[in-house]
Amino acid sequence: MLRKLFSALIVYPAVIILFILHFTAERKNIAGLTAAAGPGEFPTIEESLPDVTRTERVLMAGTPEETLLYIIEAEEEGPVVLVIGGIHGNEPAGSRAAETITTWAIDRGCLLVIPRANVRALSARARCAPGAGDLNRAFPGSSSGNSCQQLARSIYSVMKEFRPQWVIDLHEAREFEQLASGALGQTIIYPRTSGSLDLINQVVEAVNSGEKFSKYPFILRRGAIGGGTIKAATLLGLDGFMVETCLRQPLELRVKQHLRAVAVFMELTGVTVH
Repeated sequence: MLRKLFSALIVYPAVIILFILHFTAERKNIAGLTAAAGPGEFPTIEESLPDVTRTERVLMAGTPEETLLYIIEAEEEGPVVLVIGGIHGNEPAGSRAAETITTWAIDRGCLLVIPRANVRALSARARCAPGAGDLNRAFPGSSSGNSCQQLARSIYSVMKEFRPQWVIDLHEAREFEQLASGALGQTIIYPRTSGSLDLINQVVEAVNSGEKFSKYPFILRRGAIGGGTIKAATLLGLDGFMVETCLRQPLELRVKQHLRAVAVFMELTGVTVH
């Protein structure tokens, strides 16, 4: 009996001491990993994300074309970028990608996002809203025109107010450009007046050199459609480009391609995305 009591007095305290030492070491290890982690490596920890101000603004309020503009502002000054999705209602990947972009946090500058630019067309799953014209042929629009022209004018007014250095419009085409010349699928299109060809080339190269999303890599095309968003940006002296994925690919893949193109561009302009 005395021998058992003596053994307990020796063994149990030893076990407790070992447990305390192990727990302390684990705490130090976790603290060290957290301190060494780079930005975004622990996204569930709110303190690791940059401070941003998020606001929403209603465009075309009180009309069937009513839609939201999301404004994400970082504390540190930097580039202003406008991302537009859903200009055409039968091109859903751009709108879905832009919806995801509204949740991003950035460490510099201001990110403007209009994820559902043409809400009636998206609801109808049609290129144009019922009874309306092609929104990407209506810019810069008119405040006294039809509903399509008024919507174009409202989006154009955002460009005039914030004067983003870049306007990025997310679209989709029916066929791969590499299979049918002029089809535009898997292209990034920039205006002839752009002075940033080197930067846009880097976007194309970075997107294609990353994860192999498709056997048809993105290619660069010059031009801007009359009445389109990018042409409208040039009227204000702004730069921009249009991303065209291909509808022959799965929707999830097309969304990823849009997201990668925008994320790569932001990184190249010195903005870290979280």
